Amino acid sequence: MESDQLLAATPSQIVFPVEETEEQDSLTGYENQGIADVSDYLNIREEAQDNAAVIGRIPADGICEILEEGETWFLIRYGDVEGYVNGVFLRTGED
Repeated sequence: MESDQLLAATPSQIVFPVEETEEQDSLTGYENQGIADVSDYLNIREEAQDNAAVIGRIPADGICEILEEGETWFLIRYGDVEGYVNGVFLRTGED
């Protein structure tokens, strides 16, 4: 009987505290990330100009890495593509 009781016992859970680091904070805080705030896609341009060549696209709600922020244009990386997007169409952690 006593062995049946031991088999039915559940092991206790061991919990180790995790110390938060700056790296963990930046991963969860959208630091240097932007989300395409558009209904279809956001054009990535070769230069920071409306008439510059389109070199890529970010789908709606796609996440890109922000490399530099300007007044209007942001230099971003999306996959293998680096280029410029109009910052009006990006949601950031500051929004």
